[in-house]
Amino acid sequence: MPKKQFTPVPSSLEDIAYIAGLFDGEGWITINHNKINGWSHYQLMVGINMTDPRALRMVAARFGGFFKLQERKKETHRPLHSWVVGSQMAFDFLRKVYPFLRVKGDEATLAMAFQARIDRRVTGKYRFEGKLSAEEILCRDACRIELTRLKHVIHP
Repeated sequence: MPKKQFTPVPSSLEDIAYIAGLFDGEGWITINHNKINGWSHYQLMVGINMTDPRALRMVAARFGGFFKLQERKKETHRPLHSWVVGSQMAFDFLRKVYPFLRVKGDEATLAMAFQARIDRRVTGKYRFEGKLSAEEILCRDACRIELTRLKHVIHP
């Protein structure tokens, strides 16, 4: 099924708190790393996966991004719906829901710091500066590795 892109609309505080709870329970944060023509490219991505699409439609309406239906892995599985945003939209989403997060707060803090480092709207630098330096690649990889580590921390 093709992805459907949404444009954000204003949200109430109650909507943001509700969405933060959904995100804390069913959401994810990742930093994708790809090499294109020998150049490293990193992108912050956040999303929520659920079998019931109603709440995700509300998230997409409030924060933009993409809403799509995943292919079933088995015939007995229910359809899985996904909402996804990346880069600056991911940063904006995390900034809004952050005060309400109870589980993913550490991941969100790291993700926002990562995006702030690379986004010209936050740092004042142009986003695409050509080939990344070895130091910058190490820094971005360290963020990606730490984000993965945070996902595997066992809390009592």
